[in-house]
Amino acid sequence: HILDRGHDVIATSRSEEAPQQFLAYERGRASFERVDINSDIEALERIVRYFKPQVVANFSSQSMVAESWQYPDHWIRTNITSTLRLFSLFSNLRGLERFLHFSTPEVYGNCAGRIPETHSINPSTPYAVTRATGDFFGRIWAKHHSLPLVITRAGNVYGEGQKLYRIIPRSIHYCHIGKRITLDGGGVTRRNFVYGGDVATALDVVLEKGEINDCYHISSPEYVSIRDLVESIVVKSS
Repeated sequence: HILDRGHDVIATSRSEEAPQQFLAYERGRASFERVDINSDIEALERIVRYFKPQVVANFSSQSMVAESWQYPDHWIRTNITSTLRLFSLFSNLRGLERFLHFSTPEVYGNCAGRIPETHSINPSTPYAVTRATGDFFGRIWAKHHSLPLVITRAGNVYGEGQKLYRIIPRSIHYCHIGKRITLDGGGVTRRNFVYGGDVATALDVVLEKGEINDCYHISSPEYVSIRDLVESIVVKSS
């Protein structure tokens, strides 16, 4: 989305740049550097000092809720310690107009239906605790260290190129290869899904017009059970 608007993009990840089928853009259009913020944030600092970005979008985090119960220290390191180091790196950076921190509704705990951005934080998993803590650090860095922070929390994002461990691409793939889909808990859990292109548009708006140290939700108006979602995919794929 940002490339199509004519902006230059420098992307970093601790993983190698994904194969083309898992990218939303043509390889080579964005500059890519492999950097692990847990072990070499100095490399990121060198990149930042060289390119002098006007806008930063931070999507980095250790995700996967279930695994966070087994190795919470890994989540603490990435989502709190390294995230705080990111905030410190970009605080007072000359020319930086916005630092977008892409967070998660998981920080609200067990909720049903639509909730406002002012809803109380009540994390119920190690993953959510670490993300909430990172968000709190971001807010106080914005207040005390001139970090031009805006926070977003989105529903379940889906779209072209998504990895197959996500329910929508996995369901489509399994339909094509004739493999049975197992639904945890019978698939009764209701979720909100929002298309990646819509998320990109919303993030662009937040970057341009969002108030510093404010939070913005990105979601669709509908909720669907995982079972109903998969059944609708099966019907459309058959």
